[in-house]
Order: sequence, then structure tokens, then C-alpha cells
Amino acid sequence: MRGRAGHTATLVGKDIYVLGGRNGNEFFNDMWVFDTEIEQWNLLQAKVPFSPRAYHSCTLVNENELWVIGGSDPKMMHSDVHVFNTVSLKVFFMHFLLYKFLYCSSWECFTCISSFIVVLSSLIG
Repeated sequence: MRGRAGHTATLVGKDIYVLGGRNGNEFFNDMWVFDTEIEQWNLLQAKVPFSPRAYHSCTLVNENELWVIGGSDPKMMHSDVHVFNTVSLKVFFMHFLLYKFLYCSSWECFTCISSFIVVLSSLIG
């Protein structure tokens, strides 16, 4: 895995899932998993089915879903939501009203509390 900034690292059980980020002007949409028991990196997907991005949020929901929200690349700030299932290894695109809230936001923080996703956003532009 190449060095990067603006990526996410999310703990799911014994594994840490690393998604996207950037290295200079190169943006990534790969997903890596680090097995903390054997201390080994594995490339899970070279290209997830959405655009490369950095400064997105990735939150664990329902014990096996990584919700990837927002982020940016050199041309735009994203307001999309994707769900990666860590069991089936499939990605789903979500359609709901969060788009209006996320329009042109980046550097947000999401966390799951009970059955709610709590949002904090620090850059609107």
C-alpha cells in the first residue's frame, strides 16, 4: 500500500479497513485490509465502484457495513453515500435525503450511536 493522507481507517473486528486518500495530486479508490492478528496487509479491491476521493468519512454500521460518505477530489466535493458490506464484499449506492445536507461538504465526521448516524461537518464550500 502506498503512503497516503486523507484516507479512512475503520476497525471491524480484528481487521482495519483503509479506503481511498491521496498522495500529492493522485487520489485513490482502493480498499486495503490489515489483519491485526497476523499483522499483514491485503488488497481487498483495487478500485471500488465509486470515484477516487480523500477526506471522506467511513463509519461502521450494523457490525459489518462501512458507510462511505462524501469526500473530495481535485475537481469537486462529493455528496454521495456508499455502503460496503464486509461479509459479501459488495458496495451499494444509497439514495436518500442526506444528499441535500451533504451538498458541497467535506472533512465531515460521522459516527453511529444506537440507530442514529451523527454528522459533524467542518468545511462547506
